[in-house]
Amino acid sequence: MKASKNISLLLIIIILAINIISYLTTDKTFVHAQRQSSQLSVGENYYGHLRLWYLYAQSGDWANASRLESRLRPADLLSYQTNHQPQTITQRLENISSKTNRTADDWLEIAKLQLILGQKDLVISSLNQARALDPVREDISRFYYEINR
Repeated sequence: MKASKNISLLLIIIILAINIISYLTTDKTFVHAQRQSSQLSVGENYYGHLRLWYLYAQSGDWANASRLESRLRPADLLSYQTNHQPQTITQRLENISSKTNRTADDWLEIAKLQLILGQKDLVISSLNQARALDPVREDISRFYYEINR
């Protein structure tokens, strides 16, 4: 009888510990946004879906983010998509790269886009091109040294 009480107590402690650990390791921002997206208030519901979209997009989960886009206004998403969505970044990169006479600003923009896409080796090469065209620009030098840290 005493052994079964000890086993029951041990199981309760294990279950409690698992719950506490899962609570402490769960991203509360995501859970809060999910809860907010299921509110009855239209404004709260919309804001919750928008926060979820941003959380998915920031984590690079564009597939889940795109599932929420039908519930959101395109104007609310456009700025972030333009500056972070890989397809858009790649298209902007191709447009700038297709120029024949690139300026230091073009090379700097290419480097920023390559950094977003995770192409660090190409970023350094592009920054070298920008520095060669305009060696005294502080923003180019600062970006170059930040990348090479």
